[in-house]
Amino acid sequence: MGKYSRRRKRDLPEAGNWLLTYSDMVTLLLTFFVLLFAFSTTDISKFQAVLFSLQDALGLLEGGTTLDIIQEETILSGELEGEWLAEQRRLGDLMTELETFIKAEGLGEQVLVSLEERGLVIRFLDTVLFDLGSAELKEESKGILVKVAEILEGLPNQIRAEGHTDDLPINTYRYPSNWELSSTRAATVVRFLLESYSFSPDQFAVIGYGEFRPIAPNKPGGQPLNRRVDLVVLREFWNSGEPEEWIPGEEAGWE
Repeated sequence: MGKYSRRRKRDLPEAGNWLLTYSDMVTLLLTFFVLLFAFSTTDISKFQAVLFSLQDALGLLEGGTTLDIIQEETILSGELEGEWLAEQRRLGDLMTELETFIKAEGLGEQVLVSLEERGLVIRFLDTVLFDLGSAELKEESKGILVKVAEILEGLPNQIRAEGHTDDLPINTYRYPSNWELSSTRAATVVRFLLESYSFSPDQFAVIGYGEFRPIAPNKPGGQPLNRRVDLVVLREFWNSGEPEEWIPGEEAGWE
């Protein structure tokens, strides 16, 4: 028998293996740019859109549509960013107007305004609106609320009134606990605003937190800060966890 070469032939790579490497590279690049895009802004809605895009990126070569989705999300995110910036400017202008009024009236230690992630917060501290243990508006406080109402009137935003107390217990016929006192104070402020100006009632929500959301230690120096009512002008994109609204005409299934 003649000699013949017994050298093994080298295994040749399968023709399609390069696609795996290419897919990994494209996915990594896409992930890198998406993360850069996300970290360039603090817009929550925009960041959520980027997260959805990143999830879809894992299936880049499966359906061949991920890039289209990314482009659509980018366009939508740009629109959301424009809306967010416009609202930021609008709330900033309101804050400036409120600060001017507060300074002119010498209310700097009793009424505070701040721009937070959830929206514009107008904070009425201690006894500027109510006497201790009471939910009756003080006569001299009504002028303050009237001016605030003038500034806020016409806004489309939801407005939330949040009542807070210190940790001193209360147990009266009208207010068995700080829950009732804080929620009644918040409701009193909303009722006054509705009676004074043409706000829509469905713009408002009333919440009583009692003594359970302090912003300072409940000691003599901090208790006046914890006795407060916050009016919060919510950003339009802010998810307040409200229940879905019943729509007239959807009576099916209801007796």
